[in-house]
Amino acid sequence: MSREQSVSAMAPGDTATPTPFQPVWTTPQPMLSLPTPIPKIIPEPSLPENPYDFEGIRFDGADTISIVFYPTSGGSFPVTFAPVIPVNGPDVYKPGAGKAGVWADDSGNVTINPHSGCFRYTKEYVWTELEGEYLRRHFEGGRTCGDVLTDLSDSRMSTAIGELEDTPVVISQKEVSIELVVAGAGIVSYENLGLVKTLNPTELSQLIGIYPDDRSIVIITSGRNLFRDPWYSAERLIIVLKQGG
Repeated sequence: MSREQSVSAMAPGDTATPTPFQPVWTTPQPMLSLPTPIPKIIPEPSLPENPYDFEGIRFDGADTISIVFYPTSGGSFPVTFAPVIPVNGPDVYKPGAGKAGVWADDSGNVTINPHSGCFRYTKEYVWTELEGEYLRRHFEGGRTCGDVLTDLSDSRMSTAIGELEDTPVVISQKEVSIELVVAGAGIVSYENLGLVKTLNPTELSQLIGIYPDDRSIVIITSGRNLFRDPWYSAERLIIVLKQGG
């Protein structure tokens, strides 16, 4: 473009200079006082100093932890275990040891992996319920270790899930006791077990459509389907506990 054809752009708000024969008359306008917008500051969530310390419950210790559920149908049942961080794999909490694997993320959400089913001690020939067995029975039924279960219907499990949602859960360890609520629960079926590849609590929660906005505890244990071999490979039960009401 030649210099003769160039165009100068005026910045918005500029007033063209008038010629002597075209005066511009202006009327003073009152000054408007506009409020100064206050920027919205969203604080970043603070990370806990020790993610395995959940409000005084120490998941990185050796002391036994008890989690007691109070379903709306009445009564209560426990999940009782000694926590173990499985740095050497799941062999450190084999069935019958009374231990459950735990894993915490940087935000302080904790996953607990208790065993369900029963364990038979060879010498005594008696069956003993494992840490997560009473929780499994709430979903799928059975009163003794020898019960053969036939009702694994979706309707039964939906009713059992509804009896836990928004109900109190008391977690205690030695002299420390806190109360949480059940944010939700769900079943990961045999066909979808390939999705369960982690102990990350947030990822496990999302498998059943829950996105926690507070620190949460996620329990994952095996279902019991005697039509599968082995029975504990059939499904996973996931329960999410959260702070607040």
